[in-house]
Formats: sequence, C-alpha cells, structure tokens
Amino acid sequence: MPRFSVIVPAFRVQAYLHACLDSVLAQSFKDHEVIVVDDCSPDACGPIADEYARRDHRVTALHLPRNTGLGPARNAGMARAGQTTSSSSTATTPCSRTRSSPSPTASTRPASPTS
Repeated sequence: MPRFSVIVPAFRVQAYLHACLDSVLAQSFKDHEVIVVDDCSPDACGPIADEYARRDHRVTALHLPRNTGLGPARNAGMARAGQTTSSSSTATTPCSRTRSSPSPTASTRPASPTS
C-alpha cells in the first residue's frame, strides 16, 4: 500500500495536466499513488489520465459518469485512495456531461460561527 495518495481532479485542464502529472511523478519520494479523477471533462483529460496510468503503475485514472464538481471529484478520488485497483477505472455509464451539483461559482461556504 502506498504511503500517501495524491488526488488530481481534472476538468478542462488538458493544457496543464501533463505538467502537473510529470511534476508529481518526478518527486524523489516514490512511495505514493496518483489518482487522476476525470470529472467528465469535455477535453482530453480522460485520455491523458489513461495514458499516464498505462505508463506508470502509481497512476490510476478514475472516470466519473457525469460532471459532479471539484469537491465530489476529490471525494471520489479519496474513496479510491489506498485500494489496490487496476490502472484505469471507467464508470459503467458513459459521461453525460451534465452537472448534478451547484456551479463552481455558487457560494457553498458555511455560515460563520456565532460568538
């Protein structure tokens, strides 16, 4: 089991995903896993994640069936962390490209505690 997990949510970041994954994988500490969560991205994030998963045993590509947003995508990656799985996991239903959560600009900040 890896000592720690790096969760990389991916939605419309194909321009940066190669650099991100190359940077994480180049670290001197090798006892880690990288879970790339393709949040039903309309760009090439999914194929990029699959490519890295094929090339490096530490990388797992997790493909969500629909766009859920940053927090739920991170949670999906955390749920997979530490499990021994194949290098690529695809949901049973194809990506529907619809959001089931509030937009990223919607306020989801909890109320301030009262004194």
